Amino acid sequence: MKKTLIIAAAIMAAALSTYAQGTVVFANGNSGLVTYTTDTSMLRPADAALAGTKANSTFSAALYWASNGAITVGAASDGVMVQLGAITQIQWSPNAVFAGKYSGGERQAGAATPGGAPAVFQVKVWETAYGATYEAALASAPGTAYFGSSAFFLSPTTGNPAAQIPATSLQNFALPMSVAMIPEPSTIALGALGLAALLIRRRK
Repeated sequence: MKKTLIIAAAIMAAALSTYAQGTVVFANGNSGLVTYTTDTSMLRPADAALAGTKANSTFSAALYWASNGAITVGAASDGVMVQLGAITQIQWSPNAVFAGKYSGGERQAGAATPGGAPAVFQVKVWETAYGATYEAALASAPGTAYFGSSAFFLSPTTGNPAAQIPATSLQNFALPMSVAMIPEPSTIALGALGLAALLIRRRK
């Protein structure tokens, strides 16, 4: 009986080793800081003079994942990206310079990324007061809140808990990004109509 249990445990351990998912550390370094846009047209009127600091707002960051090959790095669409774990807070500088750092701890990739395999990631940032997630804030406060999304970036490896390989830190791969106010859809539509009218007039 004891021998049977030992064999069963060994089989389960082997199965877990086979299906263990890759792990990463959700953090950025000095080469991947979050900053404010320097384009004052993308800031709220009251914040235009700040253009680089906004110490009175709390921002959240979330890590998104896709399996390697599921999305092209540099592509425009992120519809297949999945949020990994809880959000984390951005560290702000109290004065002129925004530190732009986040540290969200270890995260496990989706089932399509086995331990040690590469994976694609993206970081999204938003003003915490406007929603518990990036998507919720974007839906509730376009034209009011600040948002930012990094480009997609590839981590060539991930950690493998089954093989006792530590989680791969993303700070060497995380890309710099900036936050800005996203115009309301109506504003975007008006801008598109205006551009179309100019093009038609130019043709005439």
